[in-house]
Amino acid sequence: MIISLSDRMPERDMIWVTYLVPALILLLLIAIELIAILKINGGQFSYTLDDTYIHMALAENINLGHYGVNPGELSSPSSSIIWPFLLAPFMSLSFADYVPLMINTLVAAATLLVYGRLVTIAICPCSDRAAKITAGLIVLLLI
Repeated sequence: MIISLSDRMPERDMIWVTYLVPALILLLLIAIELIAILKINGGQFSYTLDDTYIHMALAENINLGHYGVNPGELSSPSSSIIWPFLLAPFMSLSFADYVPLMINTLVAAATLLVYGRLVTIAICPCSDRAAKITAGLIVLLLI
């Protein structure tokens, strides 16, 4: 008689396999990348693309009551309408440079959780444990 992993794991542990393990792996990879960035840049955090800095400059000016990068000059420099408004409340904080990273990390983890649920439903709407493990492995591929 062959006993599979899915036969030995209780239902509550399947939640870890299907949803939380992929999210934790994502967070671990982001943490490793952040540490590497800080190490390579001598403790200075930076983004590789200038779009982030354009959004942050616009958010800072929105926070000051002006829409545009240069004070007194109206412009629409951002490719996103909502993103600078989401960043604006945080621009006066000491960790403002990290806010886009934190928001993107939370949204990426939430996306993995939603994707895990969709894959689980698509593979097997029942409570088959093997299907949930398969769903968790498929979600890992998303990372």
